[in-house]
Amino acid sequence: MKKILIVLIISLECIFLHVVSKYYKADVLYIKSKGYLNDLKVGEALSLINKSIELNPHEPNYLKERSKIKIVSLIYNKYDYEERKTGALFDMQKSIELNPNNLVTARNLIPLYYFLSYKELYSNSSDNLDGKYLNIAREYYRYIKERYRNDAGVVLSVARYEKKLGLNNDFNESMEMIKKLRPDLLEWHEVFK
Repeated sequence: MKKILIVLIISLECIFLHVVSKYYKADVLYIKSKGYLNDLKVGEALSLINKSIELNPHEPNYLKERSKIKIVSLIYNKYDYEERKTGALFDMQKSIELNPNNLVTARNLIPLYYFLSYKELYSNSSDNLDGKYLNIAREYYRYIKERYRNDAGVVLSVARYEKKLGLNNDFNESMEMIKKLRPDLLEWHEVFK
């Protein structure tokens, strides 16, 4: 009986070490991927983040990062443009599904929805807005404002992008929310100037 217990403990330790090393490797690849993206080596960044996701498909940060890489890739490569946009959107939505209570992920997606709203990322003129993705961004912003309606920082982050996208009614609604939560922000923050 003692031998069986020892073998069981050793087996569990091996399984534990395997899982921990797999998740550690996923994190290392994620960090390297971010470095490649900072150097604008989009292909390398995408390759590494895909490996991170294979090793740990339950980490919302990896999916958020892959969506960011796909969005950046839209600047450099017109091939499969729509496919990469829908792929980025899928990853963004999946990252929220994996942990809907993760405020960091939710906040980090706010600017990605903004960039997804444009047909061409190098121009932020109003005639360059992609109506389909603009509506999706707007819905996400509404969802975030409702979910975190008592967090002035979240509402302020959303307001910044609503203003940039010309979503004036939504922006005014955000201003009213902020006025109730933190009226002092209206006096000094750059979004309201």
